[in-house]
Amino acid sequence: MSKYHDSVRELMEDVYSFLSCTIQNEVLSSNSLTHKEKLLSRLKNFQSEYPELHLHFSDMEEPKLDSKRCSTASPLPYVDMNGGSPYKMPCSPASVDQENYDFCAPKDRCDSLENQSVTGSEDYASEDGKFLPDIPASDLYSCDKAGYLDKKKRDSIKGWLNPFQKRWCAIKENVLYYYEKTTDRKQKGSIILTGYEARSLLDDSKEGKKYNHCFELVCPGKRTYQFSAPSEKDLQQWIIAVEKNSKILTQ
Repeated sequence: MSKYHDSVRELMEDVYSFLSCTIQNEVLSSNSLTHKEKLLSRLKNFQSEYPELHLHFSDMEEPKLDSKRCSTASPLPYVDMNGGSPYKMPCSPASVDQENYDFCAPKDRCDSLENQSVTGSEDYASEDGKFLPDIPASDLYSCDKAGYLDKKKRDSIKGWLNPFQKRWCAIKENVLYYYEKTTDRKQKGSIILTGYEARSLLDDSKEGKKYNHCFELVCPGKRTYQFSAPSEKDLQQWIIAVEKNSKILTQ
């Protein structure tokens, strides 16, 4: 099966999972419920018409099944730093290209950690060498800030593909966690924010697509991270959240 067909299959299964599992406990209006059932019916018809895609919708219909694509937890709340009421997170986007995962440690440990894979069962190392356990995105309900950001890749090369990747991020207890989807069972990486400063940047338009509302995380002696927020308001909220958590000492 081609990469195109794989992408279509994953997208369709994600949509079906969202409709049949993620929002199953949400209170919907009669119009929304009708629309939901129509979409589920169309997806099943699509499955019958194109068996070559090998869609597995039936595996997602039973909430008790341990499915990677079916989470019975309610969607994560988005935290408004300006005091507004939280609202439910939207469905996460389709899979994006594999990134260069961040796996940082002090200089005296870099050699031993450099070739270590972060895709296994081992805990992730943060900037100061503290290993953080795997944390499902669904566990980060009570956090200072959460939402989607475009994160600049670790080893992006000018002129080569897209230097940014969309990540769902959350700041809790002086750590910024980032995930590919809100249904991920473990983080792609994490940044201990103690000592870090968030600074606004000029919009990044040097490498193809223009990215607005950019900011960076900087700390002397540690790696610098760059992100792009969806709006100016969101940018300021992330800066405030980082500033608050950067003052928390690492346990």
